[in-house]
Amino acid sequence: WSRALPPRPPLAAERRKTESDKMGLPHPFATLLPTRFLLQVFHLIAVLTVVYDADGISKELVASQGGDLTGTKASLEAVSWAAIVCLAFDFVGLFLGFSVFSVKVNCFHIMCHFLGALLVALFVSEYWNTESYTYLFVFFNLLPTSVELYKAITVLRVKVMFSA
Repeated sequence: WSRALPPRPPLAAERRKTESDKMGLPHPFATLLPTRFLLQVFHLIAVLTVVYDADGISKELVASQGGDLTGTKASLEAVSWAAIVCLAFDFVGLFLGFSVFSVKVNCFHIMCHFLGALLVALFVSEYWNTESYTYLFVFFNLLPTSVELYKAITVLRVKVMFSA
C-alpha cells in the first residue's frame, strides 16, 4: 500500500535559480530601488521641513548666533529650493531608469540620501549655522545629482546602460 512516488522533475522556474536565490537572499534590485526611493522621499521631507519652518529656524539661528534675520531666512530658502530641484532631478532619473541598473550608483544614492535626511533633521532640531546647511546641500544633494546627471548623459549619448 505505501509505495513511494517517484520524484517529480523540477519546474523551469526552479531550474533557473541562482546561487543567491538558493541561499534565500533577495536580488539586489529588489531591495535597492525601494530603499533608494524611500530615502529620497525622507530627504525631501526633511528639506521641506526647512522650507516651511524657515521663519522659526532663522529666528532661532539669529537669536543664538546673531546676524541678519532676512538674510538668514533668504539663505535657508535659496539652499532649500536648490535642494528640492536636485531631489526632483534625482526622482526623474530614478523613474526614467538612468541609474537603475547600476548597483554602485544606487548604493551611493542610498548613502547620500540617508545621511542627508538625518543631518538635515539634526540641523532643524539642533539649530546649526547656515553654512553647515550649505555644506549639507553640496555633499548630499548636489553630489548625487551630478552622479545622476553623469549617468543620464552616459545613457543618452553613449547608450551604455549597464556601466558601473
